Amino acid sequence: MNVMNESPFLSAEHQLAITALRGKTVEDIHRNNDITEDRLAESIQCYFNSKLPRTDGLLPSGVQDEVEIMRDHRGIPHIYANCDHDLFFALGFVMAQDRLFQMDCMRREANGRLAEILGKSKLESDILNRTLGITRIAHREAALLTEEANVTLEAFSSGINELIQAMLDKNTPLGWEFEVLEYTPALWQAQDSIAILRSFWWYLTGRLNVIAGPENAKQTLGTGDLYRAFLMPEGSDETIIRKGEHPTERTGTPVPVGEVVGTPDEGGSNNWVVSGAKSVSGHALLASDPHLPFTLPSVCYEAHLCSPNVNTAGMVVPGAPGVLMGRNESVAWGATNNISSIRDLYRIQVSDDGMRYHHDNDWKPLKTIVEKIEVKNQEPILHEVQWTEFGPIVNHLLSKGSANSTPLALRWLGFEHTDDIQVILDFERASSIIEMREALSRWKIPAWNYLGADTHGHIMYQCVGQIPLRGRPERGYRNLADTNDSWRGFIPFEGMPHLIDPDRNWIASANNAVVPFDYPYPLSGTWASDHRAQRVRDLLGKKDKFSRKDFEQLQQDVYLVRAQDLVPKLLAALGTPEQERTASAICSLSDWDYTMKIDDIAPAIFDTWFLHWRRTVARARFPSEMDEWAVSQVAGLAGNLLNGDPMHWFNGIDTKALVHESFVKALDWLAEHLGPDINSWKWGRLHTLTLKHTLATQGTLLQELTDIGPIPIPGGNGTVNNAIYGADSFETFGGPNYRMTCDLADDVLYTCSLPGQSANPASPHYKDQVTDWLEGRQHKIPLNRKAVEVEAKSVLRLTPQCVNE
Repeated sequence: MNVMNESPFLSAEHQLAITALRGKTVEDIHRNNDITEDRLAESIQCYFNSKLPRTDGLLPSGVQDEVEIMRDHRGIPHIYANCDHDLFFALGFVMAQDRLFQMDCMRREANGRLAEILGKSKLESDILNRTLGITRIAHREAALLTEEANVTLEAFSSGINELIQAMLDKNTPLGWEFEVLEYTPALWQAQDSIAILRSFWWYLTGRLNVIAGPENAKQTLGTGDLYRAFLMPEGSDETIIRKGEHPTERTGTPVPVGEVVGTPDEGGSNNWVVSGAKSVSGHALLASDPHLPFTLPSVCYEAHLCSPNVNTAGMVVPGAPGVLMGRNESVAWGATNNISSIRDLYRIQVSDDGMRYHHDNDWKPLKTIVEKIEVKNQEPILHEVQWTEFGPIVNHLLSKGSANSTPLALRWLGFEHTDDIQVILDFERASSIIEMREALSRWKIPAWNYLGADTHGHIMYQCVGQIPLRGRPERGYRNLADTNDSWRGFIPFEGMPHLIDPDRNWIASANNAVVPFDYPYPLSGTWASDHRAQRVRDLLGKKDKFSRKDFEQLQQDVYLVRAQDLVPKLLAALGTPEQERTASAICSLSDWDYTMKIDDIAPAIFDTWFLHWRRTVARARFPSEMDEWAVSQVAGLAGNLLNGDPMHWFNGIDTKALVHESFVKALDWLAEHLGPDINSWKWGRLHTLTLKHTLATQGTLLQELTDIGPIPIPGGNGTVNNAIYGADSFETFGGPNYRMTCDLADDVLYTCSLPGQSANPASPHYKDQVTDWLEGRQHKIPLNRKAVEVEAKSVLRLTPQCVNE
């Protein structure tokens, strides 16, 4: 079966192209081969072209009946099948056409096998996932699938394998990434998709330093005023559910704690919804934009799936079936990370011989696994993992400087059985928010804030996931010997926060706190600043009626609430300066409207100062080995210290003097990096985005051909249009790589996915959504077949094997 276009050039040039892509310099190739630079570039382009997937005509395949795959002007597949088996077979097939190498990397990452192909730089990732036992979890979960989920995953896997088998049979060339790395992907299994999702759930919910951090602070600060000041969040007043909108008494019966699955035997996001009373169309509007690491290609895959049982479009995780965020003909949904705690680190007592641990007045065996991790171009690594009855010992996963001399065992909800595949299948074909809520009642992990809207005019918020009940609150490590630290069940679904059709006619979430402090169940969360949620609330209150286009604009908002709060305090602390440069910088801040635009100077001054101020605050109390972590954690405290220092954080040193010193340091840094002319300190010169391909290394030709950027981008940490960067650089590494909006008055989903649908640099869809993403435009994904046919640029028909091409 020929599923790819044939190579149009000779094998010698084919090899030259691969050699160049493997990292040889153009000069080396010229020196050893009789080929011009232009001819080499042409050969590489032809090589990439030869790897483009076939998107039209007839292809005999493993489907039971004919399937139509229409691709639109963004390369997004609209799949029409007569049964669900064929639908998910085709989804697996087209996803593999566009993203097979990415999918293989994601399953390798989940199973701890990335270093095999990418070398020692991925060893840390492999050790993490081998320690978590994602492979063992996936293997057990595959045996526990519902019948429908099993059929779905088997069909999806078969579609992927249709393409892989053609590669193995040499009927079609390997994808370019596989040829560059000189390996062939293994056939896909259902448990590979389970592993990918479970690894994704860990990314969203693991985050061990969120626990280790307060413990570190406790060791340094004690447990008194300094510790409490350090833990104060940066903005916590804006909650998803307001006071008076929730019950004050507990309802339902706590859910029992289940068995652990993973024994040998864990960003940001926005979503909001308004009812028809606040929309121009008179129908509900919904917007959602998950904030995830920027990758190339994106961690989001767009698809439209249509069979007699489903007509759904939206975001799919590469390597797994099902639409996590999107819409069908009746319901739209979007999610943000809830950040309630579904994991704990327990101090445990281990015997002198290291073979047992003490629990329930008994010495229990530590189960030991030796993981052999293959590493490209070096000897394998033997990694020993020790397991308690509820999770592994994980001291080695904590950052340098963590207070972790005592053995620490991890308990994580992801070690237990979940029905996530089945729940996804159920809620994506719901016909009302009531049906959707019923499906979500069985969701266990991760804890998410789901918003929904339906064509009946209803809007909904539902906190989903299983959140453990403990005997006492604790931000740091817990003690296995203390019964107050054990899991006593989970909050019952009836007791989970939710809203249906609130009187205010809108709901929004932005990783902020879910409920006020008087909520009857503890959610045990460490939520993000409420600045984005505040801004969304303010914007939703400024108009009586909204259109879907208004929602697009709201997603682009770059107003920084932090600056609104802190700049007046900063200016008061600085007073009237004598130095001209400082006076000019103060003037810029005084005239600032608090928006983070790329051509403005004030954002660069403010964010550079706030970084230096956080360093001043962190270094006043924390040792150097904790510097990076501490700087990232003190935003709330740093803001509060501008009001004064009643707890003597700075040991009596004048706070205003330290503010002034940090401001001068910030200006010095800007002058060093952007030049002495303050008028050249534009935010866009500092704040850039570069999308880097997994295989591109510094200085290689492949980097030039595949990487995108650097691109100046607006926004920053804490704006609605979130552009996330770390404590040592303003280069953006995460944000809203996928945006969606919809009006339930029609049957169209509007989306934008950065940078595009394809992983092939020769494809017109490799980066065709970059400009749209920067400018806030979204494209249509209609659910109506006639509208799809009008937009279709190609049609591929998968036919049963007995039908001749």
